[in-house]
Amino acid sequence: MELNKYKLVVFGCSFTFGHGLPDCLDVNEKGPGTLPSKMAWSNHLQTFGKFHSLDNKGIPGASNKIILNEIVNYDFNEPTIVIVLWSNFERKTIFKEYKPYNARLSIGGNFSDHKLHMMPAFIYKDHMPEDFWRGFTPEQKDNYARLIHQWYTDYHYDHDCVYENTVLINYAHAYMKSKGVTDFHLINKHSINKYKNVFNNMKIDTLQAKTFHHMKDFHIDDGLDKQRHTRPHPGVKSQVHFAKNIMKWFFK
Repeated sequence: MELNKYKLVVFGCSFTFGHGLPDCLDVNEKGPGTLPSKMAWSNHLQTFGKFHSLDNKGIPGASNKIILNEIVNYDFNEPTIVIVLWSNFERKTIFKEYKPYNARLSIGGNFSDHKLHMMPAFIYKDHMPEDFWRGFTPEQKDNYARLIHQWYTDYHYDHDCVYENTVLINYAHAYMKSKGVTDFHLINKHSINKYKNVFNNMKIDTLQAKTFHHMKDFHIDDGLDKQRHTRPHPGVKSQVHFAKNIMKWFFK
């Protein structure tokens, strides 16, 4: 495959966007910058593969349903190779109505009336950067945290989570295949956990997917984001390391 004839488009969450890299931090050095990092793994992958152009569509905080929404609303109008780094399977987004939107501008806690977005970390209000709570009063933050806690306590099951996300990933692949796009998929092993057989039994035969170990294959150093309760995002060395692995896994 002559990669220089292709545009590279990447979809994902903050691990794709480049949150925590020197050029992708907010003024408090906690949240992401406003634009994708030029030091992210996708930029190194473009260099290694000699792709003629790159479009980083990573969205900090995105669920896989939000990532899928970005994919189906993308204009694939030239020979394109897509890499999707799928997010944490536990993130949950419920759309109340269909409305194409730029999720990057409204990914925080104060969502518009057409979607509800839930991440386990929202349960612990101080775990999330303040930017995710923009527009919330203290009472609203408490109510939202209780809602998220109730959802994950009463309705979240690991098996169902893997089942639902496998259907979503299969659809993303089928959609891009119908558009003539060559697509590759990256899935963190911890997202599938003990239910890898569910994923393997359900995935479409033509789906080219790699499950990887986050701490061995990607996160070998820390970014600069100052998280109070979680480890920082992958750092500068990690981006190069991950890009080299992607080249080995998909383009050797």
